[in-house]
Amino acid sequence: MKVDKDARLLRELIYRFFMEERDQLAKLDLGQNSRIIEMMYRVGPITQSELGQILNFEKSWISRMVDQLVAEGWVERTPNPQDRRSKILILTEAGQAHAREIGVMFDAHSRQVLDRLDEAGLANVLRAMTHLSQALPSRYGKL
Repeated sequence: MKVDKDARLLRELIYRFFMEERDQLAKLDLGQNSRIIEMMYRVGPITQSELGQILNFEKSWISRMVDQLVAEGWVERTPNPQDRRSKILILTEAGQAHAREIGVMFDAHSRQVLDRLDEAGLANVLRAMTHLSQALPSRYGKL
């Protein structure tokens, strides 16, 4: 069925692209924490519970990750004025700078991929990406 083939192609492209970015993070000794920092940069201040929901990870894993990010100076816990039982997580200045560096690296990777296309292919891909961008929810923040 054509739809299944198309869906598989999209999944394969996303997977390969993600794995290349993961390899770049590894070369720079930047782990999965960098993905979390970049995501937090996109969405802004967030509670630990909301972070867990977005990432779909267990509370204990999120708690350890946040503890590590705080210890490394990337994230700060601040009081939540709406719920004193929870804290709001914000990126420190160092965390924001780190997120921008990651963004530059990911943009360069994207540019390298796009530069492999000829002019007509690039135009087609950009059109398709515009349609895909409109089809996907933006609840996880924008660049």
